Amino acid sequence: MQRALPGARQHLGAILASASVVVKALCAAVLFLYLLSFAVDTGCLAVTPGYLFPPNFWIWTLATHGLMEQHVWDVAISLATVVVAGRLLEPLWGALELLIFFSVVNVSVGLLGAFAYLLTYMASFNLVYLFTIRIHGTLGFLGGVLVALKQTMGDCVVLRVPQRHSRGRGDMADHFAFATFFPEILQPVVGLLANLVHGLLVKVKICQKTVKRYDVGAPSSITISLPGTDPQDAERRRQLALKALNERLKKVEDQSVWPSMDDDEEEAGAKVDSPVPSEKVPTLPGKGAAPESSLITFEAASLKL
Repeated sequence: MQRALPGARQHLGAILASASVVVKALCAAVLFLYLLSFAVDTGCLAVTPGYLFPPNFWIWTLATHGLMEQHVWDVAISLATVVVAGRLLEPLWGALELLIFFSVVNVSVGLLGAFAYLLTYMASFNLVYLFTIRIHGTLGFLGGVLVALKQTMGDCVVLRVPQRHSRGRGDMADHFAFATFFPEILQPVVGLLANLVHGLLVKVKICQKTVKRYDVGAPSSITISLPGTDPQDAERRRQLALKALNERLKKVEDQSVWPSMDDDEEEAGAKVDSPVPSEKVPTLPGKGAAPESSLITFEAASLKL
């Protein structure tokens, strides 16, 4: 463990050195507020539902709660989330767009969380949900980053259940499954839990059960309509495939190096300057190979004289 710490610190330092000002500022703010929590109570920086709403209006907590952590493992998760967002999303969006994304996600998490606890208090009349609960941390931002990464991986991902279109509601294609948001090693477990939740939602009539439709009266013999196989899905996949093909062709064209005209001229000049091999001439008996044609001409002329 002690041997791995210097390498981890060096790797983290290299990542932060190449990061933008936004990523460095967010990481520094998380570390500063965590260290500050040892000296003073930083609870006023977290979203407390009873203080966010009137008459207190602690509005600033919507901007600070996402940077406040109370445990070292939470700090590690927050730093890793910000660094991953800077490495994978910032090159696509830019530093300003990443900062806007961070702000919108954290403000939304603070407001929605406060409203959820307010509704819980209205149902139970327990003041703990208003003045004891503190909403803080970057878990909401982590969820937003996962969704953004899923959207930038090439799939046109939308929410599966709320999506409405001409065919009805939802898209039951395999690449829209909830388990695909997680690493492959966790997908079987997440898929099992997701299927149980989906079955429960079907029983309470929030979601509809998947139905296979057979059109016997179609011009062809039998037309089968399965979820995720309609013409709109096929057209979307075709567009994605064309886009991926164009990107690959562009990369191949950029990597290929074509010879220039100067190289062709140099090769042609080298061929002209190279001596032409002499033709084979018969050798005289008892002697070695015959000399070149020019020497033979001179020797013959001397003998005749």
